[in-house]
Amino acid sequence: MSGSRRSMLIETVDEFLTDECTRYAAAISYYAIFSLPALALLATLLLGRVLDPGELESTVLGFVSGVTSERAADAVRPVLRGVETPGQGGPLSWLLAAGGLVFGATAAFVQVQAALNRAWYVQPIGGGIRTFLWKRLVSFLLLVGLALLLLLGLGASTLLLAAGESLVSRFVEPLGPGLLFALDLLLSLALLSVVFAAVLRLLPDAEVEWRDVALGAIATALVFWIGKIGIAFYLSHASPTRPFGAAGSLALVLLWVYFTANLLLLGAEWTQVWARRMGRGIRPSAGAVLTPRGRERESARPAEAAATPQPSSAEGNQR
Repeated sequence: MSGSRRSMLIETVDEFLTDECTRYAAAISYYAIFSLPALALLATLLLGRVLDPGELESTVLGFVSGVTSERAADAVRPVLRGVETPGQGGPLSWLLAAGGLVFGATAAFVQVQAALNRAWYVQPIGGGIRTFLWKRLVSFLLLVGLALLLLLGLGASTLLLAAGESLVSRFVEPLGPGLLFALDLLLSLALLSVVFAAVLRLLPDAEVEWRDVALGAIATALVFWIGKIGIAFYLSHASPTRPFGAAGSLALVLLWVYFTANLLLLGAEWTQVWARRMGRGIRPSAGAVLTPRGRERESARPAEAAATPQPSSAEGNQR
C-alpha cells in the first residue's frame, strides 16, 4: 500500500510539472489582483447592511489573516478601504462599473477553469461569444456562492469559538489555548475543504464523483494549512517584497495567490490520479470531450474501474 501511495505521489508531481501548473498559477495570480476590488466590494455589499464600517473591516481582515497571514491582511487593508460602490455617477457609470467588476471578478476563475481542464484531460467543444458569456456567468455565480459560504463559515466559526472559549474557561481552563487552537484548526480545515471541493467539482468541464473530489479537497486543505505555516515563517524571517518598495503589498498578495493557486492545482492533479487509479474516473461533461492523452489514460484503466463510454467528437489539440 505504501508503494502504491508513493507511486501516486510521484505521478501527481509528474503530472503537475507536465501540465505546466506553475505557469497557470502565475496567470491566476495576475488576474486575481484585478479581482481584489470586486471581491472587496462584494464583501462590503454583503456585510455592509449588518456591520458598521469599522466592524466590517475588522471582520474581513480577521478572516484574511486567519486564512493567510497578518502581513497579507495588512496588504489587503488599503484595497478594502479604497473600494467604492459603483454607480455614483448615474446609470451609465453604474453599468460600466458593474461590468468591469464582473469581468475582473470572474477573470481569475476562468483561468482556474482552464487549468483544471488541462489537469483533468478535458476540453470544451466550440467557443464563441455565447460560450464566453456562459463561462463568465458560471464563474460569477460560483464566486458569489463561495463568498456567501465563506461569510457564513466565518460567522459560524466566530460563534463556535466564542462558545468554546466560554466552556473552556469554566471547565478545562488549563487546556484552554490548546483546545481553542484545535477547534479553530478543525473549523478552518472544514471550511477550506468545502471551498476547494466546490471549485474542483463545479468549475471544470468534467464530471467526477463527489467522494473522489472530497478526498482531493481534504488533502489540498491539509497541504494548504501546512504550507501556510511555512510561508508565514518565511515571510517573518525574510523580506522578499522589500525590493518592490511601495509595491511591496501588491507583491505580497501576488505571492500568496500564487502559492494558493499552485496548491489548488496540485490537489487537482492528485484528484485526477486518485480518480483514475482508485475511483470512478473523470468524464467530460456535456459540451466537452477528453483530450487525446485523456483517452489514452482512460483506456489504460482496469476494465472493472472504467467509466461509462465517452461521447465521440472531433479530437482537440494534443496536450
